Amino acid sequence: MDKINKTRTAYNFRNICHKCFNDIEFPLLGDFAEGEIIFQTKDAKDFYIAVLIDNKSLDFIIDFLKQDKNFKEDNTAVSQRMLALIADKVDNKELTTDFPICPICKSRQRSFGDGNRTTQIELRFASWSHFESLTQERKLIKLKEVINL
Repeated sequence: MDKINKTRTAYNFRNICHKCFNDIEFPLLGDFAEGEIIFQTKDAKDFYIAVLIDNKSLDFIIDFLKQDKNFKEDNTAVSQRMLALIADKVDNKELTTDFPICPICKSRQRSFGDGNRTTQIELRFASWSHFESLTQERKLIKLKEVINL
């Protein structure tokens, strides 16, 4: 399925930043979004859906981590962080798994709720076209670079 131009509607929920105390909004996918997470751009302005099921790049990362003796066999946080770091840049912006980040003061939020739904938002899907176009050797080099960040 070509997810590059596809979007999904989600709802934004109002929160108050614990650092700058501004009202901010974050999208949440809901209870039926199994196998999907939200990645946010490092500048905290944009959000993307990352599909984890049948994701060739994620499968490659998991195999890579299983072969590395420094990582536990099931290290979901590391694999998702690596997936964000190898994702295709959108408008020259990198993705992060540090969701949610305040778009005003850029601090990572400790918690957020889904009690105050505000507006609908169209979220695009993250992609890994560049990573998938690399040779096996270049993919391994890229993952070793990312793991050292």
